[in-house]
Amino acid sequence: MSNRSTCLQTVDWNYYMTALVTRAGPYIGANGIAVYAALAVGPQATPSYQQLAQLVGISRRTAIRTIHTLEQYNLIAVERSPEQHRQHQGNRYHFTDPTEWRLPQRAERSDDEHQK
Repeated sequence: MSNRSTCLQTVDWNYYMTALVTRAGPYIGANGIAVYAALAVGPQATPSYQQLAQLVGISRRTAIRTIHTLEQYNLIAVERSPEQHRQHQGNRYHFTDPTEWRLPQRAERSDDEHQK
């Protein structure tokens, strides 16, 4: 886990959300943005997949896939609860600095593509 992972309550929320929507939005979609925001402002530090799903209005399976997507792009780091406690406790989520996000490089479009 990165030394720069943090809790969003201690940093500029606008900075993170602007970066999330403008830089990561095309890759994580609406569900990714909603789950990220729910993790940041949710009532619980370690929500279960089911709690996240209910909070955002998606299925539990979609919540799991979305968490994996956020983790794949290094938007969050996941500290998974031990197997024996998984039924009673959710994972702990840490937010990484936008400078550490691993998003695909956007290909520059040619002038011909802009005119189409």
